[in-house]
Parts: sequence; C-alpha cells; structure tokens
Amino acid sequence: MLEMARALGRMQAANDALKAQVRQNSENSHRPPSTDPPDAKDKPKAKPKGRMPGGQPGHKGTTRKLVPSEDVDKSFDIHPDHCGKCGGSGLLPTDSKPWRHQTWEIPETHPTVTEHRLHADLCPHCGTVTRAGLPEGVPSGSFGPRLMALVCLLHGRYRVSLRNIEEFLSDAFGVEVSLGSLKNMEDKVSEALAPPVEELHEAVKASDVPANADETSWREKGKRLYLWAVVVPFAAVYLVRRSRAAKVAKELLGTVHRVVVTDRYKGYDWIPLWFRQPCLAHLRRDARKMEGRGGDATRIGAGFGAAIDEIFHFWHRVKAGTLARSTFCKKISPIRRLIEGLLLYGTTVPSIAGRCREIL
Repeated sequence: MLEMARALGRMQAANDALKAQVRQNSENSHRPPSTDPPDAKDKPKAKPKGRMPGGQPGHKGTTRKLVPSEDVDKSFDIHPDHCGKCGGSGLLPTDSKPWRHQTWEIPETHPTVTEHRLHADLCPHCGTVTRAGLPEGVPSGSFGPRLMALVCLLHGRYRVSLRNIEEFLSDAFGVEVSLGSLKNMEDKVSEALAPPVEELHEAVKASDVPANADETSWREKGKRLYLWAVVVPFAAVYLVRRSRAAKVAKELLGTVHRVVVTDRYKGYDWIPLWFRQPCLAHLRRDARKMEGRGGDATRIGAGFGAAIDEIFHFWHRVKAGTLARSTFCKKISPIRRLIEGLLLYGTTVPSIAGRCREIL
C-alpha cells in the first residue's frame, strides 16, 4: 500500500510538471514571444467607446514644424490680385506678416553613372604597355558606397527581402541589380564595417556604465547559431557565434568591472555576484511559472510576483522624477527581505525548490 502511494505521488508530480510545460509561454518562461500559440495571452476585448475613428472634437491638433525660411530650397512671395470683398484690383502691400505654407516632396531621382576610362599607354624607353589604375576612392565594382549603404539599411534594419530590394531599386531609381550583386554589396559593407565595429566593442567593454547582456538562438544558412548582445546607453554590440558557452559571454563583456544585467543563464555565472543584477523581467516570468504549479507554489509565486511589480512601480517613479533614488533604496529594503523569505520557504516545496535555490 505504501509503495502504491509513493508511485501515485511520483505520477502526480510528473503530471503536474507536464501540465506546467504545456502552459509555458513568453509570459511565464524564457521562451521568445514568437513561439507563443495564438491563445497564449487572453487579452480582454476592448469595450466600444462610442467614438468615431480619428481626432475627437476639442482635441488639440498638432501641425508640422516649419523649416526656417533661410533653409528652404525654393520660396515664392504670392500677393492677392484682387480684393476679396469688392473684387477691386491694384491692392497695396501691408506690414502684416505673410502666412507661411511649406510643402515637402521627394526630388525626382535617377542614378548617377560615372565612367572612368583606363587608358593603356606605351613606354618609349622599354616598350612596355601600362594600363592606368582606378583613382583612389573609386570602387572596383559597379556600385558606389551610398547605393551599397542603402541596400544594407533596407535589408539589415528594415528587414526588406533582397528580392523586394531588387524591385525597389529598379522601380524607384532605375537601377538594375541582381540578387547576387546585392549579396556581394552586403559582404563588402560588412568587411568595411569590421574595424569600426571592433573599435566600438572595445569602447563598450571599457565603459563604466551598467550594461545589459543577452543571447538567443539564430539561424544562418540553415545552421543553428547564437546571437549575443551587449547594450549600454550609447551603443549596442552583437556577436554571432556557434556556441552558447561562457567563453562567448567573456568575449562579449571582457573583464567585468561594472554592473551587468543578465538572465539567470549559467553562462554568466563567472561574473562576480556584486556586479551581476538578475533581470527583473525574467524573475517576473519565474514568478508566473511558480503560480502555475498549484498549492504552496502558487501562493509563493503570487507573492514573489507582487513584490517584483512593486519594485517596478517604485522604479518607474524614479525614472519619472517623482521619487528620489535614496527613498527608492529605502523602500526596496523590506521588499528584498520579503522576497528572500518567500524563496527560502519555496526551497521546502518540491515542485519549485530547485528554482528558488537558484534565485537565492
């Protein structure tokens, strides 16, 4: 009978673990939002407000800020040719300031094609024929730096496909370019940017300001890689590597001498505890995951989550300038003790004991 009870307990624990796994989404785990099923978030439907779309009556509208008159490309002074009341002509100018109306327009564009004729000349002394080389600064390929920069901007920043870029360049600029040439442009730009990117990376590693670091899976040419990122107020640096090991985290961050915000991934465990700040958003997800375990785990997760929410509330007030940082630190102290007590109690609850120990 005792053995049956133990087996039933193991089956119940396994069943609870499977249910918790099925309920995982980006809100209660470290999974990215792109993996959420359509029904992952039960968003309440907005109640009809009974208003028409667009700006509402009485709403203070906004208008485009005028460019200074000295900075416009073209300007025209227009005077009325007849009186708006009686229709008379020969109107006299007044001292009133004119109303200014500005129109923005994209100029008509066409590609600028530059030709360099490289002549081959004969040496009268030895009879050798020498052909001239390209002047300094002239690209060896068929496309200039601004065109290549535009291609990389559209593909890398705005996520436009290469095929759509091919059509866009043809339709908008009359530039005919193949998909292979677009890829070659990206390779050349990447090679040209490598030195300044490395210089920026060294500046980020040497900076004293707090940094945020993270990593995620990445696909390139069908291969599974990892995209690493370190973000500081003045820059963000990305590395694409085959590994998710701690050695890449060390390459990314260098010698840690300032606060680094990370998730609880063990690849960052080499960072001294007094320099490592666990991401509160990730801890909030941990709390939601605990809430889904049932029993004492649910109560601990709810209390843990409420404490994290309170920290966010006070921090938003600091950012808004309505709460001094010194006061914020005082308010955080009891919340810290509450979280520690909840997690200590959580180490006695089998379904969340390991997670609580890790966070502690």
